[in-house]
Amino acid sequence: MTENKTVTVQRANVILQVSTDQIDYYLSQGYNVIDEGGNVIKASVPRDLGTLQKAYVENAKTIEALQKELAELKAKKIRKKRDE
Repeated sequence: MTENKTVTVQRANVILQVSTDQIDYYLSQGYNVIDEGGNVIKASVPRDLGTLQKAYVENAKTIEALQKELAELKAKKIRKKRDE
């Protein structure tokens, strides 16, 4: 006998028990997969402009910081080679 496994998904104040076969559909509809404690296990694809803009700003800051760190590491490497 095959047992259907279910997961809990949530969007705003709506909480549903759905089959594991339906996870991708619900994620695409803005639901998050959550555990028993309400913690997000797998986040949905953002669908609203505000969330997308916030993610863009955060990612742009991360990219800028990483580019700065890379430039500093390259400068150190050049100085080290020059000093040898």
